[in-house]
Amino acid sequence: MFTCYFDASGGKDLKVMIVSGWISEINQWELFEGDWRILLAHYDLPYFHMKEFAHSKGPFASWKGKEGQRSNFLRMAVDTIANRVHRGFTCVVEYESFYAIDAEYELSKEAGNPYSLAARDCMAHANLWLKKSRRGISVDYVFEDGDGGKGLLLDMIDRHNKVVTGFDTISLPIFRPSRDREGQKGIIQLQAADFAAYEWLKAYRTGDDEPLYKYRKSVQALARIPSWVGKYTKTNLIEMCEKAGIPKRTKAE
Repeated sequence: MFTCYFDASGGKDLKVMIVSGWISEINQWELFEGDWRILLAHYDLPYFHMKEFAHSKGPFASWKGKEGQRSNFLRMAVDTIANRVHRGFTCVVEYESFYAIDAEYELSKEAGNPYSLAARDCMAHANLWLKKSRRGISVDYVFEDGDGGKGLLLDMIDRHNKVVTGFDTISLPIFRPSRDREGQKGIIQLQAADFAAYEWLKAYRTGDDEPLYKYRKSVQALARIPSWVGKYTKTNLIEMCEKAGIPKRTKAE
């Protein structure tokens, strides 16, 4: 039994949506949880949240300016992830491209919004990887709760499963928090997905034309873990619409 853990980063204000995460067996994820808790305890942290870490907020407030400590923590976090996962999956969808093509094709009727499209593609490529290398093994998909578009994603997967059979079907995603909430226990494995999504957002904002050595060291380290990374530009979205038979909008629309 395999499990994928995914989180999202970005938004309209950042002009891009990125969904990213990892796949591994359940027993490896259990070992990861122990490793991750040891890492957090070593730094006296209740949890890890990349945005709070990056801006020295919350439990990281006292870390501001302590670059050695911050660098060491990120290195250990990457090592902990790399030791337990098999593969990463990341999808990038540009808001401007999505809605420009949606004005021409009925894209949103098929793909929902940038989040649901990116999440669906990560799931599909994880399923494809399993089909090629681990035939017959089932997989669960767990997403960080709170990102807009989870209803659209559930609808996309449900429609997909109605037209396929066997191993081509995809398990409906599960949505959980990465940190404890009132009445709901956090899923610590999602903190590794949060790390990936935030770092790939930083990589995207650095620019495609920049060589990898100019990226943050943590991005370089994550990039060494075998991964699929996809990106939807206007050209990619048009190709998807044509291939999937998504109709063009009428002038009245």
